Amino acid sequence: MLTESLRRLRSLVRGGREDAETEQELRFHLEMETEKNRAAGMDAREARRRAHLRLGGVAAIREAVRDARGVRPLADAIRDIGLAMRSLRRKPLFTAVTVATLGLGIGATTAVYSFVDGILLSPLPYRQPDRLMMVQLVIPEFADRFPVFSVNARSIDAWQHACEATCRELAGLQPTDAVVTGAGAPEPLSGARVSPGFFELLGIEPLLGRVFRTGDGEAGNARVAVLTHGLWQRRYGGDPAVLGRRITLDDRSIEVVGVLPASFRFPRFGELAPIEGLPGRPEFFEPLIWSEAQLRSPGEFDYLVFLRLPPDVTATQATVELKGILDGVYETASIHPRVRMQPLADQVVSAARGPLWLLLAAVVAVLLVACANVSNLLGARWLERRRDLALRGALGAPPRDAVLRALRESLLLALAGGLGGVLIAHGALRALVTAAPVDLPRLDEVTVDGAVLATSFGVTLACGVLCALAPAWHAGRVAPLETLTVRDAVSQRCGAVSGLLIGLQAAFGAGLLVVTGLLLVSFVRVMQIDRGFDVDRIVAADVQLSRLRYPDADDVAAVYAEVLRRLENIPAARAVGLVQRLPMEGHAFVDFLARMDDTRPLEERPLGSYRIVNPDYLRAMGIAVTRGRMFTEDDRTRRPVVISQHAARTLWSVEDPIGRLVQRGDGEALEVVGVVADARVVDLETDAGPVAYLPYWDAPRRRATVVVRTETDPLAVVTAVVEAVKSVDPALPVHNVRTMGQVLSDAVAGRRFQVVLTVGFALAGLLLVGLGVYGVVAAAVERRRTEIAVRLALGATTRRVFGMALEHGMRPVIGGAIVGLGAAVAAGRAMAGLLYEVAPYDWTVLAGAALFILGVAAAACLAPATRAVSTPPGMLLQSDQ
Repeated sequence: MLTESLRRLRSLVRGGREDAETEQELRFHLEMETEKNRAAGMDAREARRRAHLRLGGVAAIREAVRDARGVRPLADAIRDIGLAMRSLRRKPLFTAVTVATLGLGIGATTAVYSFVDGILLSPLPYRQPDRLMMVQLVIPEFADRFPVFSVNARSIDAWQHACEATCRELAGLQPTDAVVTGAGAPEPLSGARVSPGFFELLGIEPLLGRVFRTGDGEAGNARVAVLTHGLWQRRYGGDPAVLGRRITLDDRSIEVVGVLPASFRFPRFGELAPIEGLPGRPEFFEPLIWSEAQLRSPGEFDYLVFLRLPPDVTATQATVELKGILDGVYETASIHPRVRMQPLADQVVSAARGPLWLLLAAVVAVLLVACANVSNLLGARWLERRRDLALRGALGAPPRDAVLRALRESLLLALAGGLGGVLIAHGALRALVTAAPVDLPRLDEVTVDGAVLATSFGVTLACGVLCALAPAWHAGRVAPLETLTVRDAVSQRCGAVSGLLIGLQAAFGAGLLVVTGLLLVSFVRVMQIDRGFDVDRIVAADVQLSRLRYPDADDVAAVYAEVLRRLENIPAARAVGLVQRLPMEGHAFVDFLARMDDTRPLEERPLGSYRIVNPDYLRAMGIAVTRGRMFTEDDRTRRPVVISQHAARTLWSVEDPIGRLVQRGDGEALEVVGVVADARVVDLETDAGPVAYLPYWDAPRRRATVVVRTETDPLAVVTAVVEAVKSVDPALPVHNVRTMGQVLSDAVAGRRFQVVLTVGFALAGLLLVGLGVYGVVAAAVERRRTEIAVRLALGATTRRVFGMALEHGMRPVIGGAIVGLGAAVAAGRAMAGLLYEVAPYDWTVLAGAALFILGVAAAACLAPATRAVSTPPGMLLQSDQ
């Protein structure tokens, strides 16, 4: 086969020389036969005629020899491509418009596909990622309030001892944090403690040194840590001598034994579980050693668990086995956990899957509109050449040749558009990554790689085929006699195909407008939510205290008291607050919140979201006290608590809660001294439920956020805030300084990203629909100019002719819009989870989408319709001759 292919390639390259050799040989035989006839007594003319008859036709022999080489189809294709290129060069505006349309469509699709591929489709960068599972617990007693729980040490230990075959590659991880000092300014870091075999389970080999081994972290052995490549480069300059060096984490001296490779990317904790206060990804790792108390505790669900399935075990089988072991562990307990197991990749991207598939569907809709538009333009172009095609058919050219020529011309345009699309995709992808929410999973893995380019090439070929449908239909259905004699009947049938394509464009455009409208309305309503707190003129900064430097709760409280005092001395400060976690940034911590006289089992009591704050926090955030008062420094000898209106309604209905006692978990009593307005303290779109505010001196946290309400621009006091905190202790790391306006912007970043992209796609779709309608109506007016002239000459009113042209463009648009709106309503339930306080079939949005698509189509009809009635009939008839 290879030899034959090489022979054909050589014949193709040497085609001209071989044709010349064939011609020379035929001439030789012709001359020999002619001389033979002359010798037989014929005159020169008769001898040559007889020689031609004897050989059977020189032209037929020449073509037969060419066919025998096996390169005729390829040669014909090359010839047609050359003809197509010359033809397209003669129409530079047409070529530029079609290539630009396809380039934009293919480029946008490639960019969005690259985005989706990097986040959703590409495997995780671990060994056999499809076998890597994340194990969580579902506790039926709390399932209505907490869908899933992390795992506790007791369960992990039971699994490792009771199912050695299935769990031989099982590892636990406990998120942690620390302040690193030395070799630069103090810096807060997220980290993780991992059980033995964690890195082996992921298939990660260290770049330098080693990972953990048996005995690391145990009593009597040196404390060790493994650093990520990013931390090693950023803080230690990529110095290999860091191995064996002792670094300081929370004032603890720890030996660095390894550095991980740059390719190692562990998910952010927030992508795996709602870890309180630890949204980032780990930058250092320490060995995880459980105490006897942790192994016996039925609670403390603090650990993330990862399992690699053995080759002969399915996820269902492993789930059943782990559940059976848990049944024995919790046989006499008040809770009965169940096992929830899913691929780690699904866990990481679960929150992003719906929005990203929606964006991909939107850009594919735009691409289909672009293909329909280009197909219409090509169809009109081939319609202009119908008489030429008819002449070719009358002379014996098969219809297949015309269809192949149309396909090759379309593919040539698509390839040119695809080449430009790849260049567009690189720039568009950078813009997508820049505009995307920072908490979008796997964002740093998005790139245009070989697989994406291969997909882009496939999309380009598909676009070429789709765009060739209309011209191929026109070219393949040319009837020579009818086309050469009854032009208008042929034109009307061809115009029907253009109308069908316009209807498809309108359907896709209407559906895209509905999706855009629903997301836009959702975004507006989210921004109009009564948040219950202010965002103007407020600046916030995170502070973290070292465990060893401030080991006691009293020490932590004293430091924060001094920090608050110095912040209050800033001239522009109107109020200063302290909170464990800002509103819209998730739970601080959750525990049971019940009346002191509640006798129900613990698991049946209400849950509350707790905030640890200072007395001035409510004033700093603009949260109103509706009943009672806020606790003050004078309440240090008491156990006060301030609750939200939701909590008051839940616990006491309409009774006055002031002076009543509540219980946090199963702990001691807290006295309610005030009730405050409900605020969206967890996230913007979710009612936080009951909220309780505790004084910071009762339960101080080492990680906290200071809040300063200012009289001026909050950015103007950033330096003063940092200096005030540092003046208390220069070793205190102050980071993540932001305004509440920025916090709000981050909270809606995901929705804003969706809206911006879909609005852009919708505008592109509307533009393409408008161009398509304009082209169809203009072509119809051109085809029917004789009819229009006759109608006008016979007394038809310009209004009637104008209406006829308008109807020609609007009829397919109306039909397509109805189909598109119906499809959008039918598919609306699939995107219900992405909407906020708007139904998938909201009639306002549907009506608005219909008006937009019809308005654009009507505007596109105006120019050709006006031209049809403003040109004198005589000029129309003259131009038709």
